[in-house]
Amino acid sequence: MKKILVSVFILFLFKTGYSQKPTSYQSVTFLKGDFNYYISNYLLQKQDRKYDSLCIRSCAFISFVVTGNGSIDSIACNISTPKLLSDLFIAAIASTTGLWKAVDQTNSKKIGQRFILPIAYLLSTAGKAVVDRTHESVMTMLDFSMTPKLDKLPFVANNLMVNNCILLSPVYFGSPIY
Repeated sequence: MKKILVSVFILFLFKTGYSQKPTSYQSVTFLKGDFNYYISNYLLQKQDRKYDSLCIRSCAFISFVVTGNGSIDSIACNISTPKLLSDLFIAAIASTTGLWKAVDQTNSKKIGQRFILPIAYLLSTAGKAVVDRTHESVMTMLDFSMTPKLDKLPFVANNLMVNNCILLSPVYFGSPIY
């Protein structure tokens, strides 16, 4: 009950203090205001006990490209994120299709802006120990191959993956932090 009240209070604060003024990120603009607020609100609405049962603390890194026509392309989550969460985070990003606009409309067909969104999460159920997988997540933060590696060496991204990339500020998902 306390978790529900905290969630409703947070949602109320977001709703009352939120502006929907478009936010520009270099070559594209998010039309619904603050992108992080939009994603946080999406995740808050989708929060469910099935996620808490994972009992995990970590950070996911979501890579995506906003095309010149406002669609979302090439959404991927780093490989150390559990599939249940990866699917949720990818759906959150996909929900923004059509909510973007190219800043320079004359070159809109050529424009494609890559973003990386960190999503920190703490999911827990009373009485169960929380597994901290933050180190593993950071070691694979730019590995969007979705193929687990046999060796435990950190993934090294190539220049094409991070060139002209915007690292967004983190979004939080999960149990309230006290």
